[in-house]
Amino acid sequence: MPVKLHYNFKDVFRAARFGLSGKKMWVQFMGLVIGFFFYSVFSYFALLSSGRTFAEVWNYYKLLPLAFLEPLSTTGNVFHFIGIILFLLTFFIFGTAVTKIHFEQLKGDEFYEIRESLKFSLTKGKASFLTPLLLIILMFLILITGFIWGLISRIPFLGPIIFILLSIPAFFTCLFLIYLFVSFIVSLFISPSIVGTTGNDTFDTLFEIFSTINEEPWRLFLYEVLLFGVIIVAGAIFTWFVSKAVWIAILVLSKAWPVFPDIVQKAHSLLPDYRFWGDFYTPLKLVGASALTYIPASPSGLGIWGNILGWFLGFFGYALIFMVISYFTSMFFCGNNLIFIALYKKKDEIDLLKEEEEPESYMPEITEEEKEEKKEESEETSETQEEK
Repeated sequence: MPVKLHYNFKDVFRAARFGLSGKKMWVQFMGLVIGFFFYSVFSYFALLSSGRTFAEVWNYYKLLPLAFLEPLSTTGNVFHFIGIILFLLTFFIFGTAVTKIHFEQLKGDEFYEIRESLKFSLTKGKASFLTPLLLIILMFLILITGFIWGLISRIPFLGPIIFILLSIPAFFTCLFLIYLFVSFIVSLFISPSIVGTTGNDTFDTLFEIFSTINEEPWRLFLYEVLLFGVIIVAGAIFTWFVSKAVWIAILVLSKAWPVFPDIVQKAHSLLPDYRFWGDFYTPLKLVGASALTYIPASPSGLGIWGNILGWFLGFFGYALIFMVISYFTSMFFCGNNLIFIALYKKKDEIDLLKEEEEPESYMPEITEEEKEEKKEESEETSETQEEK
């Protein structure tokens, strides 16, 4: 049975519950690991090509280098740009898989497989990434046109005349440029939901974005603001529970195993140096995760097995960070799914959760007398064919 929705702002609050799903969070976890792998590799290339040594990058960032915090050379910017593109492509493809799982769940299929969602996202999910990319290209072309218009205006005598003739169309073009920028921002939110629920290609997805902005702008804005409030509150609660669970585990094991604090210190030293993010200390402290802002030095004298356990716990720490982020992103995609389904019904009066029933073909009932007549006709036809 399909999930009953209100098709208004009340559904947005359910993003916290729908996002807290092992299946959706696992898909998001895989997407984050793959996306950050691509971004980390190209960020290392960007930093190394900009004059930083491998030891410097490793000491500051470990497995998650943040290249945008450093001055980069031209080659470094190219590497960094490639890393961002690959991360965003992965993020949108796996986000489309989450929206597909959520959409099938809303339709009543609780056992929709992850494999099927990934097959769908690999074939259709590229549209959720290409839609905002297409909008960027359109805005870039308009800006190039304006630059050419400015060059033409420098032509003596003829230039000012052309400038005057094209000034009014240029003004409306600038208005359209702002509209495209707003559409680009909206596409970052609802493109995966459009693709995951309707299976649209890039141009149909773009049409749905324009239609939603034109017909339901205020509901879209208010629902998105409400969704971000839900994500912040629910995500902070989830982060608090995760951090307290880690605190209890460390406390108990430290009492039973005196060397365990040194192993935890070794694991903690493998995390990125978040001291760059001093502005985030207060919110991290509120959710009980302020320890992430301090990275102690790696202890010595642990031995082979102590260092192995430290490395293992260090990777487990990365897994916990990705798990927390996966809940935030899962809520994001599920919430935007609910928003798009509600707005789609309001603007087009179509419920995406109701499957279209195929019309039954009309087959008139055949009486016994008609059956006997057809049988006699077939026998007579066979006899005439035998005589011939």
